[in-house]
Amino acid sequence: MKLLIVGSGMYVSGRGTDEIGTILPAAIEFSKHVTNPNYQITVACTSLESMEQLWIRSDIIREDLRVKDDALVDCKLIDEINYSDYDACIVAIPDKNHFEVISSALKAHLDILCVKPLVTTHEECWGIEALLTDAPKDIITAVEFHKRFDKSNLTIRENINLIGDLLNVSVEYSQPKTIPLKHFKNWSSTSNPFQYLGPHYIDIISYITHAKPTGVKAVGQKKYCKSKGIDTYDSVQAMIEWDKGFNSMWDISWVDDLNSPSFSNQKIRFHGTKGKIEADQSNRGITIHSDDQKYTQPNPYFSKKYGSSFRGYGCDSIIHFLSLVEGSETSQLLPTFAESMTNVKTIEAVNNSLETNEYVPVDHKIYGDLN
Repeated sequence: MKLLIVGSGMYVSGRGTDEIGTILPAAIEFSKHVTNPNYQITVACTSLESMEQLWIRSDIIREDLRVKDDALVDCKLIDEINYSDYDACIVAIPDKNHFEVISSALKAHLDILCVKPLVTTHEECWGIEALLTDAPKDIITAVEFHKRFDKSNLTIRENINLIGDLLNVSVEYSQPKTIPLKHFKNWSSTSNPFQYLGPHYIDIISYITHAKPTGVKAVGQKKYCKSKGIDTYDSVQAMIEWDKGFNSMWDISWVDDLNSPSFSNQKIRFHGTKGKIEADQSNRGITIHSDDQKYTQPNPYFSKKYGSSFRGYGCDSIIHFLSLVEGSETSQLLPTFAESMTNVKTIEAVNNSLETNEYVPVDHKIYGDLN
């Protein structure tokens, strides 16, 4: 299997952080279990500088995971990529560039995993749907919604019927200001905290309740990021209506203080006619503080190196996709591109509501409806 990873940033290799990332470590970890002796990873970078950093990061990751094959990971500039040379593609670049890369990969008939959001507009959804009509029927497409592998969410899904008819869901999700101001500084002005963080919980609510969003009303604030020269929202609050008669309330931000104990502050609550299910997915029951370290609440279950192995539900979603491509896994848990279109259209409706200050219905039209 020849795997192409398009992108080399924080989520791929941990660039700009003290961590090793998620996608590349998971792909390297998979090399220990793959049955295909020709498994090869190529990372497509946007610049010579990012290539140099990727070489260094990949060597560190291989050494950490005790993978001796120094030919396992290759690196190229994205403009040098011939998609037909590969079997599968993981797309991990800024949202605004997803459609171009996905289109190239679909035309080359690659199996594709894309980080969220799949794309950002309904027109791009229609473009992907049109390309899928010409793609092989057995092509694998998936969006990397790793929260489907978090046992916290799986427990909620197994017990959701205990709380009766669902009345409302509340979501609180935030990350530190280093996200828009440092890690994604070059493109955060083309996104916002809801577009960046919201897709995960839209997917989880859909996955748990089997419901679809029907309309949204959103408001937001532009203060801190704008004061730093980045024209994007600091925080977004939204109300989303669903076709099964419940609402969801959202408070999403990416300007948490630098001393916040959790990198991802994430909480979700389902309120029904017979009870509630609440999950504090920030505090996983572990706290650390000492003379040399501030108070922290780490999440060791997302993706972490244990000894010479890389594990966690963030890793699991990547390995699940690669196992589907290899054929050692046949039951797909991640949503397909077609199944993720409603997620994109909900994000688009939130963005439109932010700009118009009005209630915006979610447009569920598909490409086939246009003909």
